[in-house]
Amino acid sequence: MSTGSFFHRLCRSAAGIAALLVCASVAVAQTTTGTIRGNVTTDGGAPATGVTVTATNIATGSARSNVATERGTYVLTGLVPGQYDVAFRRVGLAPTT
Repeated sequence: MSTGSFFHRLCRSAAGIAALLVCASVAVAQTTTGTIRGNVTTDGGAPATGVTVTATNIATGSARSNVATERGTYVLTGLVPGQYDVAFRRVGLAPTT
């Protein structure tokens, strides 16, 4: 066996192992949950601060909540696939779903 063919086979094996590691890392990076993000504004278009945003899974009843920031932004993470009712509540105002 020549050193050239051994080196060639070693490089092919290393390339194959590297490809498997890349595929494995991509598979691990996938998630089974989703995120809802958005902005809450007043009727005049200004950011609505202090609004509690709640997403409730219709099938299971589980809920995730967060409060809108001073810019009116919110993020709800860890949501399993499904249909959700999203409600917006602020003290002194009627809730909106």
